[in-house]
Amino acid sequence: IIAEPEKRDTAAAIALGAAVIAARDPQAIIAVLPSDHVILNVSGFQKVLVKAWQTAADEAAIVTIGIRPTWPSPAYGYIERGGALAAAPEGEEEPAVFEVKRFCEKPSPEVAQTFLDAGTFCWNAGMFVVSVPTLVGEFDRQAPEFAAFIRGAAERADPVEGFAALPKKSFDYAVMENAARVLNIEALFDWDDVGA
Repeated sequence: IIAEPEKRDTAAAIALGAAVIAARDPQAIIAVLPSDHVILNVSGFQKVLVKAWQTAADEAAIVTIGIRPTWPSPAYGYIERGGALAAAPEGEEEPAVFEVKRFCEKPSPEVAQTFLDAGTFCWNAGMFVVSVPTLVGEFDRQAPEFAAFIRGAAERADPVEGFAALPKKSFDYAVMENAARVLNIEALFDWDDVGA
């Protein structure tokens, strides 16, 4: 367990976790899973995570887990889906993987209602599965100080050294809104954001 020495927002927290993992395995697949959600369907959750891991291993993309919206919440980021990568084999209940057209962080209630009406949007649960090389590549392109922090992990005796100097930015703004390639898998499980 590695605790953030201070609040620097989610981009820094993800970079810290990725740095520790990358120092051990620079090709690893990592999962970012917020702890303020209640998920009762453990097997459904595991099935989606396995599919997300397989997808992140095969594709140079950030894989997101999306929640089907039930109301036009302005408190969540929204993911607009494009086409499916491939259909599940007949007779198999496997989570579908979709290309992502765009990511919109916390829209107004009016815009959120248009997303709900469109039927092609899901809430961003803040769950991401991504390979270390893909994550570092996105940070390189959009927020290089985080990439440098991850790359330097193997040389640091203390994994949190330099953490306080990282910018205070959310991962959604630092990376997700302009990521080169994002894929989405809809949650096949119940989800309650008790943090909200």
